[in-house]
Amino acid sequence: MTARRLPGGLFGRLALLLVAAFLILHLVTLLTVRFFTDRQAARNEVADQAGSLALCLRLLDHVREQAARAELVHRLERLDTLNIRLTPGPEPETQSRDDLSLYLRSRLLDSLANLYGLPFQAGHLRTSVRRIPASRGADGAVNPEARGGMIYQSHVAVRLHDGVWYSLIQTSVAVGPSLHIALLTLSAGSLVMVSLALWLVHRLVRPLRTLAFAAERFGRDVECREPLPEEGPEEVREAARAFNRMRERVRAAMAQHERMLASVAHDLRTPLTRLRLRVEQVRAAELRGKLLADLDALGAIMASSAELTGDVAVREAAVPTDMAAFLESMAADRQDMGQDVRFSGQCAGPFPIREKALRRCLENLLDNALRHAGGAEICLERQPDGLRIDVLDRGPGIPEAELQRVLEPFYRLDPARARHTGGCGLGLSIAGAMARLNNGDLALFNREGGGLCARLLLRA
Repeated sequence: MTARRLPGGLFGRLALLLVAAFLILHLVTLLTVRFFTDRQAARNEVADQAGSLALCLRLLDHVREQAARAELVHRLERLDTLNIRLTPGPEPETQSRDDLSLYLRSRLLDSLANLYGLPFQAGHLRTSVRRIPASRGADGAVNPEARGGMIYQSHVAVRLHDGVWYSLIQTSVAVGPSLHIALLTLSAGSLVMVSLALWLVHRLVRPLRTLAFAAERFGRDVECREPLPEEGPEEVREAARAFNRMRERVRAAMAQHERMLASVAHDLRTPLTRLRLRVEQVRAAELRGKLLADLDALGAIMASSAELTGDVAVREAAVPTDMAAFLESMAADRQDMGQDVRFSGQCAGPFPIREKALRRCLENLLDNALRHAGGAEICLERQPDGLRIDVLDRGPGIPEAELQRVLEPFYRLDPARARHTGGCGLGLSIAGAMARLNNGDLALFNREGGGLCARLLLRA
């Protein structure tokens, strides 16, 4: 399995690893237990047969007359409990060398010598054992109802003390545990263990998901003061504590940055006012106009900087709003001002927004579109996970390599959107900041046929 086919999440990968490990472990265990159980069951069955065969050999060796021995053979074959067939036969060629055959030979020799005092010579006793699935039968007939059993057919060729070779065949059936029952038991145990493992993995992964959600939320709302729960394993708790400390440090640094910019803007107001008064005393009208224009541009930069770093919009609460009515009213206000702004789209039900922040975002996007295209269209569309608002124009567009950079503060395009068109390079940056305050993202795309699409995606 390649990395591309693995589950993408940590929970999926851990779950897959544990399930695979459990299945492999249970399969190996089943095969191992099955092997040793079958081996021991076979030895037990052959040992029982060795006792019966040793008794038959003791009786045959004790009866020396042919007529009496034939009567004994007849009586032994009729015993259902023994299920033995005895026939005189020639000397077999070789001794079978498999484990069960040698085990039967060893047990027979021990039983004959220790129990009955018949020390047979090793060369006078040959053994072989056949193992046949009970579903097939000793005669080869198929019996589908006989499952899980094994037929053991022991063949003993022995030379008695009078020199006659006899062939003894004993057949018995050992019913062992069904493979289907074993597999069913294994499946039930595996299901329980896998369910427990998945529950444990879920418990381990849940704090990480909470951490990821908190990090995403903090990236969009720095004023969220709900601390991340410090729970789970020690490593996860330490990560949560580090995240809470990092969030407080970031919030403190941003607050200090905003206070510094606010102080700079406030301290510059008085010198700028004095400078404006002195410029107005300049007699040369052309020079005075240029100087006042530069002062106005400097004042606009200060105002935009204060707006970009201010916390008024941050403290604004989200309110459920009729988005179609909200955007239609913005388009109507622009039309009342003689601007070409149109609206289209519907949104069923209210949607929570920070109205002032979103209005500032859209105003900047509309100003940008009107400045460079002379008209704009607002399109609204409800999506499964939120809203999509597009501000469309038919202006010159933006080079593909610059689509991300124009969202940076004070970045300006040249010559398409040069300084003489107005603004200070903060409009789109402020729009992006206001979008993030509404749990959204701002992205720019060039339209087919020319023009720009400013797409605002708001998540519910």
